[in-house]
Amino acid sequence: MTAQTPAHQTLVASLVHHFAMSHGTVTHADGIGTLPAPVAVGRHEPDVLARDEPSGRLLIGEAKQGDDLGTEHSQEQLRDFSTYVEASGEHAALILAVPKGWRGEAEQAVVSAGGELDWTTVLEVEFPGAPALPHLTAE
Repeated sequence: MTAQTPAHQTLVASLVHHFAMSHGTVTHADGIGTLPAPVAVGRHEPDVLARDEPSGRLLIGEAKQGDDLGTEHSQEQLRDFSTYVEASGEHAALILAVPKGWRGEAEQAVVSAGGELDWTTVLEVEFPGAPALPHLTAE
């Protein structure tokens, strides 16, 4: 596990909660309890992996605190995770957790990464201390 900001940790915990409540079995999560760390999907390890019940679809959870959506690393992750197809031919689903208000920027980041919005769901999470949108910050 790499060092995470409190915002990132909150978003990862929100993904685990969302998956457990809405989809079923969480199999891997970065820094959450005794769950094993996620394995690589493409070139990178996501924050959370789960299986949707009963479909069995792989769910890839990635947390972005907003201001990191445009980095080269994030762009690679968004492309890899939103276009991932398992050996069975089943397309995985990316659930991208971002602070509340960052949905538009998150969707734009997936598109600019060459990813697939059809296989991406943006989960907005409200929490104290969340990074503000760039156009709302004072200069």
